[in-house]
Amino acid sequence: MCKLPLEFHDPPREIIHPNPERDIVLPPGGVSMTFVWCPPGRFMMGSPETENGHYLNESRHEEAIAKGFWIGKFPVTQEQYESLTGENPSAHQAELMLIGTSCPVECITHQMAESFCDLMNRKTDLAGLQAALPSSVQWEYACRAGCPSALNNGTEITFKYGRCWNLEEVAWNPLDKVACPQPVGRKKPNAWGIYDMHGNVWEWCAEKYVHISKNGVVSEPKDLYIIRGGSFRAYPKYHRAACMIGKYSSRYLTESPELRECFLRDVGFRVVLNPVGRGGA
Repeated sequence: MCKLPLEFHDPPREIIHPNPERDIVLPPGGVSMTFVWCPPGRFMMGSPETENGHYLNESRHEEAIAKGFWIGKFPVTQEQYESLTGENPSAHQAELMLIGTSCPVECITHQMAESFCDLMNRKTDLAGLQAALPSSVQWEYACRAGCPSALNNGTEITFKYGRCWNLEEVAWNPLDKVACPQPVGRKKPNAWGIYDMHGNVWEWCAEKYVHISKNGVVSEPKDLYIIRGGSFRAYPKYHRAACMIGKYSSRYLTESPELRECFLRDVGFRVVLNPVGRGGA
């Protein structure tokens, strides 16, 4: 049985933010998804070498967001996924009566996340927008919301593997002692009103993962895609805004619920809406 934190029954935090929001209704059941506007801008991507947990693929550099985009206020939930696809692949369905379908959908492969976006484009009126997985640049830009620190609440992680109390405010993490993803929107949002970008479930990005070895050799392993944000069972270093790791995803995983439950039980995704013909990053 999935253990619930004491604050489970607290209402979601309703905080007013300056960024516009818009709702998209998913067919056929009328379930909606809320998106938050990410304006054009520039930011420093990656992390300084002095940041606790810094890795070679996080070299600090400036990135420009030429065109704004919309990003999911929350990761895609079980209810939203099932509304559009008619399926719920999540491993934790036994706890649904207790936790509810506002938990992030998990056990999702990269291909399944892309298929969800394709369905949105074909079946939903997006009014000149196109649904997609976020690029890694878009994801970090939205996560940081102008914040340069390791976490988007202005704090750093204190330990790479041990207890980091700075995570408590923004991320479901091992300190919470939960055994499954938790309802979205229960932790503090970032400055733009976007929730759960640290912890809860890992989130797929659009690109394949590029590995950099300690001797500087760059490689692109087959079927490895970027995931970001950490999860309810990930070490503190993986929750950092700059952290990106590679996760295996192939048609074999997509076709095997057993393998997905084994390898992807804390992996979900978030959707962005880009203006058609004018990519967000």
